[in-house]
Amino acid sequence: MVQLSQDKITQCVVHDLTPGSEQKKINIVVRSPYTVEKVFRNISTQYPYEEYDLVLQPNSTGNPLIHLNARKNDLLFGIPAFLRTRRMYLSCCRRMFGMVM
Repeated sequence: MVQLSQDKITQCVVHDLTPGSEQKKINIVVRSPYTVEKVFRNISTQYPYEEYDLVLQPNSTGNPLIHLNARKNDLLFGIPAFLRTRRMYLSCCRRMFGMVM
């Protein structure tokens, strides 16, 4: 098995903010070539939602939340405020009745 160096992977904690959800948190590993779309696909294997909103929560308090739904073709490592050397936090919420988080 090939072992990637630690600077090419990042641990992400995904919090499910959907009211009444049973699984509130999962951990995923994100690799440098992953697009946001790939991250969506990985998260979709753990949650039963057809559509959901995904938000990056920057570690520093001065940075705003970054909505990732419109950035599916971008590399996650290229998103501003994504720090590959730190654990990152994402939030997802199932879309309900056309509402957007």
